[in-house]
Amino acid sequence: MKKFFNIKTDHVYYKLDEVVNATNDRDGQIMVMYSPQFGNDVSSGVIYVRERKEFYEKFKEIK
Repeated sequence: MKKFFNIKTDHVYYKLDEVVNATNDRDGQIMVMYSPQFGNDVSSGVIYVRERKEFYEKFKEIK
């Protein structure tokens, strides 16, 4: 899993996967599924999704 940080908050997140939005208004839209880091591990069940373009505008990969 790749790690990213939020440009605004500096919080660290794991990019879990990319998924397809299947709602009627946005059918086919690619979304990024991600989860906050707690300690050295992925959080306990908290998962967020964000439109891919917006994700890459607000998050930068930690290399």
